[in-house]
Amino acid sequence: MCAYHSPMTETEEFPEARRVGPSHSFSARGGRDGCGCCLPGSLIALGLVLLFGWLGMRSCERTVASLPRSLITTEVVQTVVAQLGALEVAPRFVVATREITAEVSRESITTFGAGWLPELLTVRVGRTVTHIRAPGNRVQYIVDLRSITPGSIEVTAEGRELVVRVASPTIDPQMVDIQSNPAKFEVLVDKDWLHHAFSAQSEVDAAKAAIREAVIVAGSHPAALLEARTDAAPVLEAVIRGMIPPEVGVTQVRVEFQSGSGDEGK
Repeated sequence: MCAYHSPMTETEEFPEARRVGPSHSFSARGGRDGCGCCLPGSLIALGLVLLFGWLGMRSCERTVASLPRSLITTEVVQTVVAQLGALEVAPRFVVATREITAEVSRESITTFGAGWLPELLTVRVGRTVTHIRAPGNRVQYIVDLRSITPGSIEVTAEGRELVVRVASPTIDPQMVDIQSNPAKFEVLVDKDWLHHAFSAQSEVDAAKAAIREAVIVAGSHPAALLEARTDAAPVLEAVIRGMIPPEVGVTQVRVEFQSGSGDEGK
């Protein structure tokens, strides 16, 4: 009697072979051991993480915005450092202040052509016109008290009137207050041709830098100085009159302003 033995297969004897074989062949095609299929999956996972993170942040913002203001505390730490300069003692008496609105216009033109060529052969390729209006600037008119000397004081009318000759009021260049609030400036910029490709910020900065000079020029106009002299005279007369004792007998004080050339005026 012959015993019959069924043929042993590799799969029946070694069950692991069924898993090893396909796994090995899958790796050869770029499966778990490769990187061909894991890169898209990683990008998708990263995108999901960013999406859920953004949604979480938006949710936190809405939650914080809905909280009562009494529960939200924001702490701001600000450090200010200041250094004192040298103390200047100047015999200057402020007699008036004036508010000035300054306007500055700048025109920048770009031409193409050599400088030695006639003007007809040059071509204008760009132009920028910048106009700035700055209100709220202030200047101070001062009188230099060093101009008062014994020779500039005279007693008339049998000792009842005191005449004091002082220098005419001028603008104090060290106390020119320029508008510092950007919201107060009116800025108009007009560009054409090639200048459309360039920023006009440098032109705006240059126009703002010229505001101080424009304020001083406007405040030093002869009409402005005449008004300053007219308004400053009563102020100085009252101050000098208050420093004279009553027993001296001076009942009237008259201030006369002198210009730089020595001419007298009031």
